[in-house]
Amino acid sequence: MSNRVVLTGIGIISPFGVGNDVFWKNLTQGKSGLRKITKFDTTHLKSMTAGEVLDFRIEDFVKNPRLYRIPRISQFTVVGANLAISDAKLNIKEEDSTKIGIFFGTCNGPSYSTDKIYQSLIEKGPSGVDPLLFQETVFNAPVSNLSILMGIKGPCIALPLGPASGSYALHFALNYLCSGRVNCAVVGASDEHTEMVHKAFEYLHVLSPDDRGEEKARPFDKNRNGGVLSEGSCFLILETLEHALQREASIYGEIIGDGMSSDAYKVADNEPKGLGVTLAMKQAIKKAGIEPSEIDYIVASAYGGRKIDKMETIAIKDVFREYAYQLPITSIKGAIGESMGPGGLFNLTTAFFAIREGIIPPTINWQEQDSNCDLDFVPNVFRNKEVNTAMANAFSWGGIYSSIIVRRCEI
Repeated sequence: MSNRVVLTGIGIISPFGVGNDVFWKNLTQGKSGLRKITKFDTTHLKSMTAGEVLDFRIEDFVKNPRLYRIPRISQFTVVGANLAISDAKLNIKEEDSTKIGIFFGTCNGPSYSTDKIYQSLIEKGPSGVDPLLFQETVFNAPVSNLSILMGIKGPCIALPLGPASGSYALHFALNYLCSGRVNCAVVGASDEHTEMVHKAFEYLHVLSPDDRGEEKARPFDKNRNGGVLSEGSCFLILETLEHALQREASIYGEIIGDGMSSDAYKVADNEPKGLGVTLAMKQAIKKAGIEPSEIDYIVASAYGGRKIDKMETIAIKDVFREYAYQLPITSIKGAIGESMGPGGLFNLTTAFFAIREGIIPPTINWQEQDSNCDLDFVPNVFRNKEVNTAMANAFSWGGIYSSIIVRRCEI
């Protein structure tokens, strides 16, 4: 049994703000949601920019006082999922809740709550730790809150797999949908930007330092020097085509192929020749049953890292050969930063929006071509183009890769 799977709802919380329209409008106009950090002191840091979600108040979206006290990542999750459910016009109460699954990804989990516990332990000892806080520190806490709130009784799965977490959650959802174990899936990822997370990644030397008076993410640019962290949430409603048609849902498009791989290289690095990326893309193309030349657009995972961007370029050339030079490729991380868990799903929604709108958003902050990154990265200005089939990539440090192919849905 293999059901066709379609997308019927999207819910986005990004550095641009809350909502799908604000995300797409700013993305296509080449705007940036990255700015100087406001949530903590950056005086002694080299990297002082992030994609913070400003002016977010859960009470503006959910009228439930209990939820006003849950951690920010769980608030992102509840609001993002509700936005997607609303966009899909899905009435959970009218559905068989045992046939709805929740599939969630996060890189860092409730990092603020975890840090708060550690600080309390250091300053006050065990007796100073709020016992109600511990339950919010586990990686599944955000979706457990969501499951309880929505009354969803199907599988509830949380995956902590770095920046590829959201995409891997979607792979799991596809498996459940295609096999018929669920007919509807709430798929999403969330991460919050905190001082602890920011310092950890700065110590790993993967963030863009403020060393030229201007700090920014510059995917594929010759002078790229690292990424910029951000936060937010992205949720999707996936359904079997049969279920979507039965309830006369509006369909964004169809997922036709997916691939997952690991490069078995190093714990904190990626195989430099892009073998893992190549394998994931080839798997997705084979599963979709199409030729590489049928793909009209790629949303890349590159975030502005010296090695990572080169690696993905090498892999794209390996898979697409001469066609790679005709293929529009963009990275949206110059605009919204490296949002960690949600990053792959932000890429996927960008692919669906490109199909629906006939617009390819630009790779911003691109100024000078790198001889190692010499493909068509749609620099700085959006491009009008009919897109029928698109690929979205995501990968994590340590060699975890995902590639997903989507197309316009034909019934």
